This record gives sequence, structure tokens and C-alpha cells, in this order.
Amino acid sequence: MADFSRANIRQYRNQAWSDLTLGYDIKHAKISTSSAGATEIVAAVSGKKIKVCHVNIVSNGSVNVKWQSATTDLTGLAYLTQYSGYETAFCPPAFGCLFETALGAALNINLSGAIDVGGFITYYEEV
Repeated sequence: MADFSRANIRQYRNQAWSDLTLGYDIKHAKISTSSAGATEIVAAVSGKKIKVCHVNIVSNGSVNVKWQSATTDLTGLAYLTQYSGYETAFCPPAFGCLFETALGAALNINLSGAIDVGGFITYYEEV
């Protein structure tokens, strides 16, 4: 019979998280920009790719948003209107990622206009 004590549930939960994350250090970065063009969200890490597994973004006005690996587009445009945004489901490393930068490249958000945009991303780094 299964043991559903607090200690065992905690152990099962931690093991499940470890299995899904494959031991990667899951990190978060805030999105807070109002500049047209590219804004760095995660700095480049030498010899590593930045792999995004979750995005939450909201706009304070009408603006087009895309994600870039340095200056190379990773996504198409997302057309946001005032007080709109989007959120992706969490995609754990065990299932891949939503998008990733080139090796040693920064992760940028690129806005079509000077509109306040905020939110956060969840990501990990991989060689």
C-alpha cells in the first residue's frame, strides 16, 4: 500500500520536479521595458544557450512584440493591444523548450513602439 505521509508526498513531489527539470537550475527574469526596438532580458552566457520554458507578458498599449537571439528573430510578432498579453504553459526541460538563443547570445525582447510592457520569463541555460 502506498505511503501518503507528508514526508513521502514531499519526496515524491521533489523527485517529480527533478525528473521534469532534468537537474537544470530553473531561473526567472523580469520583463519591464518601454523602449522601441531590442531590450536585453537575459544577458549572454559564454558557451551556453538560454532556453525559455515559460512567458508571461502584458502590454499597456498597442504594440507588436517578438523575441530575439541577439538580433536574430526567434518568434514571429505577437500583436498586443492595451491591457492585453499572453502567457504560455510551463514547458519543463524534459519536454524541450519554447525557444532558445544561439550559443553565447543574449535573449532580447523587441517592441515595435515605445509602450510599457511587463511580465516575466522562466528559463534555463544549457551547453
